Amino acid sequence: MIMKYAITIAALVAVSFGMAACSGDDKPRNPIGPSPGTQTLLDPPDGATDQPLRVVLNWPGDSAATFDHFQLFFGPASPPPLIAGSISDTFFVTQPLQPGVSFFWRVVAVSDSGVGDRSSVWTFRTTDVNDTREIASFPLSVGARWDYQALSLQIDRLTGDSSVFFSGAAQLSVDSTTLGFDSRILHVLKQKIALSDGFECEENMFFENTSDGLLFYGSDNVCSIGPFPLRPVSQSSLYFRGRIFNSSSELLAYILPDGPLSGYAVSGSANKLGPEDPPVLSLKYPLKIAQRWTYREPDNPFAIEKLVSLDETLTTDAGTFECLRVQWLHDIDANGIWDGDVDISDWIAEEGLIKRELIVRGVERRNEVGEVIGIYDFFQQHSLTAVQAAP
Repeated sequence: MIMKYAITIAALVAVSFGMAACSGDDKPRNPIGPSPGTQTLLDPPDGATDQPLRVVLNWPGDSAATFDHFQLFFGPASPPPLIAGSISDTFFVTQPLQPGVSFFWRVVAVSDSGVGDRSSVWTFRTTDVNDTREIASFPLSVGARWDYQALSLQIDRLTGDSSVFFSGAAQLSVDSTTLGFDSRILHVLKQKIALSDGFECEENMFFENTSDGLLFYGSDNVCSIGPFPLRPVSQSSLYFRGRIFNSSSELLAYILPDGPLSGYAVSGSANKLGPEDPPVLSLKYPLKIAQRWTYREPDNPFAIEKLVSLDETLTTDAGTFECLRVQWLHDIDANGIWDGDVDISDWIAEEGLIKRELIVRGVERRNEVGEVIGIYDFFQQHSLTAVQAAP
């Protein structure tokens, strides 16, 4: 079955409070996939340059015919080879790509009776590593503060219905330092969340800035929010990647370990509040294009790496910032292939964290007997509205 969408996430964000704008790669991001239409290709545009090192390929379906699936041809040579023979969606997330390389791609629609429409071959080029931008350190100093606007959306993949689940505000502030392990000086990063429905949450996270990177040592709470309300398992539950969750908060805590720069403090199947041993490398210095590092080992609870994939100029309500985009790489099922159904990006500038976008695709809601009663993609964005540098 080819999933259909009545409205894109990009459009919903723009209607809700205005999406942050990027120059250089300033096309609207459509991470979940477009509504089916005439067989062609959508994104990246043909001939596009300066693309990130992990790309979401988008194409529409054909509303005039019933297609069972799509075939994707992709690679650094033309004509590109077949790399995926049975795709039910209208998007594909690539594995990390080499910088400064031209890639070619095309899509073929396949019906029960055989091959249908074929697209032309399009090309794009990834960003080069000779970009000189580097970020030496995250500005984690007492007195610094960042305010964000928060938004969460849900799209029903079976009906195309879209809805805004919450909006509100989040704040990060460095209020103090404390002595940590081995008498190390740790900065206390406080996160406050206040949503329009009255929900509030607060937690303290503990970080150390070193010459090699930003280390996370632990948290005193899990301040996790998500678009699905908490429901007893006897009524319904969420199913994703072979695991059952009572709410999207549990799901997000599983996908995003360790604080707002990293996620939420989780290890294995249960929340892990307190010390990380060893501490987690949230950012590796200096941040620069193609910088890549291990963030989580495969058994804690699964492999995650981070990749600096693009240099972008980002404009939010707080101003215009020169950012490096950090993409997360998840291998939840430990098959050696980075997952395409979890898409997380952080935009980091000299001034701090400017924006985060998170997409989780294909989350099933099941009833008490295990029947699928809905399939959803959900999206969260935190966009900077104000920043205060440390005095």
